[in-house]
Amino acid sequence: MLALIESQTPPTHLLLGSDALSLVRQKLEALGQEIKQWEKLTRSTDG
Repeated sequence: MLALIESQTPPTHLLLGSDALSLVRQKLEALGQEIKQWEKLTRSTDG
């Protein structure tokens, strides 16, 4: 925690514990897959 306090660039969100880290990584992976799934439609909205 001292390293966090002394950091010049502290994180906006700090995950505490390996359970939290695993859950967030799983969520980000799922979100990445969803983004990839809809990428073609997303890009088709460009002017």
